[in-house]
Amino acid sequence: MKIQLLRRREDFSGIFQESIPVFFQEKYPHSRLLDIDYIANDYLNIVYPSNINRADLTDLVGEFKYHRKLYRRILQSIYTYLAIRWPVEAVASSELISIQMPYEARNRWVFIPGNHSIRVVDLNNNRCFVFLKTGFNNKFINSDAQIRLSHAWLKAPKIFDKKNDWYEEERVVGLPWNRLSSEDLRKKIIVEVQGQLLRLYRQSAIKTSVGEYTSKICNNILFLLNTSFSSLSDESKVIIRSFVNELRFLLGNCIGDINIDLVCTHGDFQPGNILCSEDDFWIIDWEYSDQRSIFYDALVFDLECRSPSGLSIRLDKKINEMNGINTYLGWTGNTLNEENKHYFPIFFIEDLLLRMNEVSVQSIHAKSDALSVYLDELPAIQTILKINMQRDISTNCSPS
Repeated sequence: MKIQLLRRREDFSGIFQESIPVFFQEKYPHSRLLDIDYIANDYLNIVYPSNINRADLTDLVGEFKYHRKLYRRILQSIYTYLAIRWPVEAVASSELISIQMPYEARNRWVFIPGNHSIRVVDLNNNRCFVFLKTGFNNKFINSDAQIRLSHAWLKAPKIFDKKNDWYEEERVVGLPWNRLSSEDLRKKIIVEVQGQLLRLYRQSAIKTSVGEYTSKICNNILFLLNTSFSSLSDESKVIIRSFVNELRFLLGNCIGDINIDLVCTHGDFQPGNILCSEDDFWIIDWEYSDQRSIFYDALVFDLECRSPSGLSIRLDKKINEMNGINTYLGWTGNTLNEENKHYFPIFFIEDLLLRMNEVSVQSIHAKSDALSVYLDELPAIQTILKINMQRDISTNCSPS
């Protein structure tokens, strides 16, 4: 998430400057501190030393140069070059921040803020440190590190050291998968990435009943709604409760005895989280990894779920096309079809819970803004799911 979006939902500057000393006190507890001026560029999503050699930032801003349209690619390339250089830098930067840096980290450290954590790139040693943002849930940063430590074979940046609320990892440099110019290379890499996830699924698969699993997720959603989302409008609360109650009924009361496959999922499987170099790739950002239904990652990717605008239209189109696809999402080790389309509503209650967990902490004050586009899509999604589940519901299975 870019800094400009973080500023809309939280006190970015305050959280940023509170979080850094906590990390340094653990990493360099006895170091001499030096005041270093840093420059924040909201669009390029970096906070960098004012005296750094700008050529050192080339890899860090490289992905922002890309656009499928040539003229936009040219304009964005020009911007990324000029925005970190005087005099355009003075206009493009949003903030000058003075940071007390340990003597050991005084040069060539660049900060990249994220949803729940901050990544600092040590350009001297080609390593990264990832540490928790003050006031945020450490569940996500711990999940990110733990899955890679538990599955060392994963094609992901290697973890070198893990402490309380931070870890040290390998630095990898590349472009997001969807920004590769070669279609053949994209096809080759996506097959290998899917193979990685399939191996993870096979190692972690368990079975549970639809009713039991649905009830657990719905209860968690309603608990969060009642405890952490008091600032939501009444209209938004009605949308969430209606969605949860409808899907709980469809899944729990009517087909609750059916077993489904749960696996360890990435949780945010999208093109931007597949980083590619000329001869390698890495699956990054595992902070949302958790046990979910087997099609969760595949549907996030295929429905472009992380861009919620128009999600209901894409869902309806995909369901209508599904009968003509014999092996839809077959790379997961299973196939989504008419006989198990209950995985669609399961996916959406899982996804709603993740989105609410993501912004549930008190430090995120603009929860309505963070969820608004997604909640706007939910009523249409609810209608689509209800219509397409009707064939699986017996005539005597209707709401009282």
